[in-house]
Amino acid sequence: MKRLDDHGHPFAHQHLFYPKAGHSIFPPFYPTTSRNGPFDLGGNPTDDAFAQADSWEKILQFLKDDT
Repeated sequence: MKRLDDHGHPFAHQHLFYPKAGHSIFPPFYPTTSRNGPFDLGGNPTDDAFAQADSWEKILQFLKDDT
């Protein structure tokens, strides 16, 4: 984010951070209890579900605002 700002990035950008969620954030309602096969991408079902729901609305709004 700092690098974008430092170089005058002309488009909107926002960093969404969910400290207890893992690296595997999907659209909402994707089962968070189904872990990622042989990969441990961190997080837990509750915090992953929150990150999915919270970020999805923000992503949709970002795309709407950008058109």
